[in-house]
Amino acid sequence: MHALTPIRQIAVRARTLRRCRGGVPERTIGDETGFIMMVTILVLAALLVLIVAVSVAGVHVNATTTRANSSDEALGAANAGLQVALFRLDTDDVTTSSSASLGTGGTYNYTVTSLASSSSPCTGLWVQNASQPVQQVCITSVGTVDGVNAQVQERVAGYTAQTNLFPVNGVFAINGFSANDVSGSFDLGSDGVLGLTNANLSSITGELQYLSGDLQQSQNSGEQCTGTCVPQVLQSKIAVPTVGDSVYAAAAATNNDTTAGDVTYTNASYSTSGTTGPLLTGTNNNATVSFAPGTYYYCGINVGGFSNFAITTNGAGLVKIYIDSSYDTSVKSGGNCPSGEGNIYDAGNSTVALNSSGTPSDLQLYFYGDPGCTTSCPAAISPMNGATFSADIFAPYSSMTPGGVFTMSGDLVVGELTANNSVDFTYVKPTGGGGGSGSGANVDYFPAREAICTPASTPTTGSC
Repeated sequence: MHALTPIRQIAVRARTLRRCRGGVPERTIGDETGFIMMVTILVLAALLVLIVAVSVAGVHVNATTTRANSSDEALGAANAGLQVALFRLDTDDVTTSSSASLGTGGTYNYTVTSLASSSSPCTGLWVQNASQPVQQVCITSVGTVDGVNAQVQERVAGYTAQTNLFPVNGVFAINGFSANDVSGSFDLGSDGVLGLTNANLSSITGELQYLSGDLQQSQNSGEQCTGTCVPQVLQSKIAVPTVGDSVYAAAAATNNDTTAGDVTYTNASYSTSGTTGPLLTGTNNNATVSFAPGTYYYCGINVGGFSNFAITTNGAGLVKIYIDSSYDTSVKSGGNCPSGEGNIYDAGNSTVALNSSGTPSDLQLYFYGDPGCTTSCPAAISPMNGATFSADIFAPYSSMTPGGVFTMSGDLVVGELTANNSVDFTYVKPTGGGGGSGSGANVDYFPAREAICTPASTPTTGSC
């Protein structure tokens, strides 16, 4: 073995020092490869676990979002079924169950169940109304979208609709209206000619409702409907309401006639017809009849020859007076009144006052008239020198021909009105109910209570 020279010994010692810094042997690159690989594997494994967790969470969130969207759409489908059922109830009184598919891919299935009493199960409380009967039904509707269901239930209350007996807020002269001058705050409507040639229409606050071509007015002598007067050309005729024969029959059977007061009430001969029927006549030259609240039935009120005739209510309550007639037995069979009568008769030059000191709706007068007449309708009050009315008057098949100034507050339906002088009218909204529902009455349904049912499956008849 050769001994190392001093120079070789120094080189060996230097390499040794490089390998042993601080007494710790220095690793070579080959020694670190395994450690780095292990760390890399652990990091990749952790990343893989994280990616899987995020993916699972994303799938869950997406599924939850999809289900929530389907649930919302299913609720919308259920409500759509609810609205369809309510619409069919309102339009045709259809109470059968039904189902349908929607454009979004969803479906609805609903049932309609009549509720017989307060114990019948449905959401909400039993609906009551002291003034009229209420029909109640329960609509249960299930909507389905992508296998997800939502169920809603609604209690619906139905009321018998009553056709408004006074379709115009003021004067509805069905076959025509004419006057030399017109003033007041009211609407004037007609299915016939409005003859307002000389009328100062700037004195009207309200609408003129007429069919095209039916307003007769001269620009030279009259003013056009402008300012507070609003022209309203109708596209079709105003529907004429009716009071049924049964209402007059009920008034004839149950009335308060004998309590009329300062008059003579007879069941004797009426006018010159030679037939019998209930008749009201005055006992002095200035007849004033004070009516207590109630319902009254007459073939006519004879005020012939009186200087003044007045009907008063003194604001004590509602007075309904039915003045009947039998013009056409094919239209109205039977009845207590002779043919061709049915009016406040032969006022002559009298001044007639109806409830002038009271609330208009405290006095309601219903004239049967001659149903179907379009010209020369029988007079409801004829003739009269001057009139002051505070009442609601329903006389669609009668005429009025005031000779002097005609002043009225309330509401008026008349076959035709021909005033030889001026008309001053003030509309007052009717209160207290009319003489009965008009033609074409049906049931109007209104939602009373709605609830979302849980769980939702198929329509049930029980409460949510």
